This record gives sequence, structure tokens and C-alpha cells, in this order.
Amino acid sequence: MASTTASVCGQCGRAVNMASPESISTLIAQLQELPVSQSPGWGSPAPGWWWLIALVLLLLLLRTLLYLRSYWADRYRRRALLAVREIESQLDLGRHSPEMGAELASLLRHTASAAAGHPVNLVGADWCDYLDHRLVQPCFDGRFGELLCEAPYRRVSHTELKALAGAVRHWLEFHCAAV
Repeated sequence: MASTTASVCGQCGRAVNMASPESISTLIAQLQELPVSQSPGWGSPAPGWWWLIALVLLLLLLRTLLYLRSYWADRYRRRALLAVREIESQLDLGRHSPEMGAELASLLRHTASAAAGHPVNLVGADWCDYLDHRLVQPCFDGRFGELLCEAPYRRVSHTELKALAGAVRHWLEFHCAAV
């Protein structure tokens, strides 16, 4: 056994056993490496992690379904905007036909009916008021309202038709489906 020498602690006055230098080297030689545990595997996390993963996947699925539902519900607007852009491109190329005014009025009526979910059977000022109530800033309350109501029945100039197409496009882009 290693020899020890007793000495007194300077602060508290208790006896302290101190090992000799030979016994310290013997003790160091007796030290063994600590066993290293294996790293935890990824195979089976705690049940809380499985619940968290399931919740995140469920929220992602719900978000995707809500996006698809709104995308599907807004398809009438995309189709109508495509038709108006086609008419506008024809007007930009200088191709003007008398039927374009009637096409714009019919397109707007069909789109408003699709947005409302039922046929909109209004005419004249009531029709223009109906359209304006679905916009933040009305655009069919003056000249465009008269032009929209008269376009299917009279010859409309090229500039009036371009302005009407712009107003119809504005309504299609910014109307609220249900008020």
C-alpha cells in the first residue's frame, strides 16, 4: 500500500492525508479508460417525435388542400382573364370587330354569374351597380357603365372598346366573389 503523510489544512485546521509521489504514480497506473457508450440510433425516436412529425405532415397536407381548393374555386377568373387578354391583344393588333363589345359584355355576365354561384339577371343601371358593389373602387358607375350596357347593341369605336376591355379586366382581377 502506498504511504501517506498527514498534514494540517491551513484554513480549517483538519488533518489531510497526502499521498507520496510514488503512490500517485501507482494510482495513475491503475486508472482505466471509461467505457464509451454507443451513439443513439436514428431508428426509433421517442414517441413525442413521431407525434410531432405526424402533426407537421398533417398541417402540410391541410395547407396544400386549402391552396388547391382556392385555386380550383378561382378557375373561372383565370379563364375569363385569358379571354379578355385575347380580345385586348386583337385590339392592340388593330383588329376590331363589331362583336367584340358583345363578347366583353357576355364574358362579364358569365363571369359574374360564376362568381355569384347563380345567374345574375340584372340589366342597365342595376347591372352596373351590382358590378360596382363587388369592387373597392367602382368602375362601371359612369361612362364605362353606359358603354357596357350599349356595347352589344351599337357599334363601338376602337378606343372605347379598348377602354371597356381594360375596365372588364380590372373587374375580373379585383372583384370580390361574394359580398
